[in-house]
Amino acid sequence: MNFSTEELYFMYGQYDTFVLLEFHNETRSHELFGSKGIMGRFKYTLDERREFEKYRDGSEIPRTKAVYKFIPSDKYSLAEEIQTLLDRDGLLCSDIAVVSSYNRKRENRFIVKGEKEIPDKLTITIPESSQSEIDLMTIGLFRSRLKDGGELAPFEYAEMYGLLLFYKKDEVINNPDLYQNFETKELKDEVKFHYLNCRYMNSKSADGDIEELKRLKLAQFKRRTPIVIAEIQKNGLQVNKLQDLEGSQFHKAIGLISNVDNKLILPYSKPIWCDFERLAHIYLGHTKELFIGAGNNGNTFFQYNFKEVRNVISNVLQIIYEEFIAETKATNRTFVRRGSRAIEFDGHYYRVEIETSGRLIVFHPYNDDGSRENDN
Repeated sequence: MNFSTEELYFMYGQYDTFVLLEFHNETRSHELFGSKGIMGRFKYTLDERREFEKYRDGSEIPRTKAVYKFIPSDKYSLAEEIQTLLDRDGLLCSDIAVVSSYNRKRENRFIVKGEKEIPDKLTITIPESSQSEIDLMTIGLFRSRLKDGGELAPFEYAEMYGLLLFYKKDEVINNPDLYQNFETKELKDEVKFHYLNCRYMNSKSADGDIEELKRLKLAQFKRRTPIVIAEIQKNGLQVNKLQDLEGSQFHKAIGLISNVDNKLILPYSKPIWCDFERLAHIYLGHTKELFIGAGNNGNTFFQYNFKEVRNVISNVLQIIYEEFIAETKATNRTFVRRGSRAIEFDGHYYRVEIETSGRLIVFHPYNDDGSRENDN
């Protein structure tokens, strides 16, 4: 008996089970993958999962002869046309002769309600280190990533030059254009902040350093405030200044401006990163804890605590990193995954847009029937 698409979903697909597929002879799947078959997991769009889940109401489940789409294991180096076939077009379910899987606890994460935690998290204990050890390790990491033509995120260059000016000034002193303002010959503000902060953290501050650090933080606060106000206005709350916010909302906004910094998401040779502007949108518009607005203005919310959001983003972007590299190299255009091509992780589907520079500009979940229509 051949598998139907419904059987494959309810037996394996709903749980995102890692499986080994073996195929009937003289089928297209057997022609492509041979007698050893292929390992990975079944792939579904958001709409496909919703259609399957409708049968939980007790109605009779049909046996549809359709195609399966598949996410192959990382162990395979498949030709691009085969990857595209598995990802978009699919192959006949009737090709499948045997499905094998490990006997592990299974859970349909798609239908879980309430707040989730990221599964299978790995906790790494880092031994205590002095500030100088941390700083020198950071410099080393920057250098290792720059080897062989690698890149840093724009804000990381400022941090690197600030640290180098403190610890290894002789290595950069002859290249002032990297860290000085061309006209004034003063340190660029973003470099100066890291340099002075490094002096402060190592108890080496000179007269005037603390005052200058305060000035730089205040200037940053003033630059960020209109960004936060604009995001709050997008959420339907008409305010013109922070003082217009109520008590808890005011404190949320102040905390965001003061404590959220540009984030490196993936520290690879072509890094993916997010600046304060986009982080403000993600936190203010898509986390329930930090949302500031007039009710739900069509926003879609993460099903995780806001402290988990960076890890969620990182997990999703790791799934599509190789696609991002290949596609932006070929097209030199913004990488977009939305609608039927949204990225699934832990039972949720996410819209993702990344500029060719590696700047993440859109990231949010689809988690209700109107999500895509209200996509913001």
